[in-house]
Amino acid sequence: MRTTIEEQLNEQIQQCIQNLNSFLLQTPQQVHVDDVSELNFTVVTEPIVNPTSLSIGIKGEFISTRLSKFGPQHSLELPSGLVCDGDATMVTIALSESILKDGAAIYYNADFLNWLVDQSPVQALLNTTKWKFLIPQLYQKYPNKEIKLQFEVSNPPNVSLTLDGIDVYVTAKMIIGVADNNTNIEAACISIALSGSGIADINGNNITGHLVLNNLCLDLEWSSVGAIHLKLVEVFLRTLVKDFLLPFLNVSLKRGFPLPVIPSMKLKNSAVNYGNGFLLVCSDIEYVKGYPGNLN
Repeated sequence: MRTTIEEQLNEQIQQCIQNLNSFLLQTPQQVHVDDVSELNFTVVTEPIVNPTSLSIGIKGEFISTRLSKFGPQHSLELPSGLVCDGDATMVTIALSESILKDGAAIYYNADFLNWLVDQSPVQALLNTTKWKFLIPQLYQKYPNKEIKLQFEVSNPPNVSLTLDGIDVYVTAKMIIGVADNNTNIEAACISIALSGSGIADINGNNITGHLVLNNLCLDLEWSSVGAIHLKLVEVFLRTLVKDFLLPFLNVSLKRGFPLPVIPSMKLKNSAVNYGNGFLLVCSDIEYVKGYPGNLN
């Protein structure tokens, strides 16, 4: 009798393992994000099963769709044993800050973080007439001419995760150009150091973000139009970054990036917890159409 029960248990365990493997194979191994990147969700470790939980290691890395040789630049390893507090949470998804760093580097190398500002909600701001007090010689040399501002990020943004949320540090340069007789003339270049903070949220099966500006510092690199009142330019740039550049970036972040979730599952009642170097997505799940069936 005992042997029969053990054989039945072994058969059920083997069947459960086969169903589990089939279930995990439904996790997308590569997910398209946009024309710049994809996400690699390859399972890299054997599932670890204990009486109360199931743990799966997934690569979780950004892949450039434009630069085939550009791969992960940082270690993607996470501390072991990362779980959400409380027994009520059904799923914990742990994300390393290295994923964010590599993602930022891919978008930097794709020139996605460079912008040409030649239009504004208040178009008169992009005219040398409005800059006569900021850069007097610019107006004197090019009166009533259109201004074009070219923003070029100097290095991949430095993204870090802390107990308080997301910190971002970016260095860039702003080239002030003037449209004169259908020619863009570069008049000055200002280096910029920006620091910002952000929060992550969950929308469906996507992780989203929102950034705000904390600090901005300027330094003049060169000028062909004499002295520049950087304090006045800083006030203008703060307005431009807060009212134009960041809203543009936050539109993309609001769409978010997919999480490694099996298609037949949907996250719900989700929350984001932060740690030093990682964040945890704590969520319940519900099954939607296409659910492959019970594992037992």
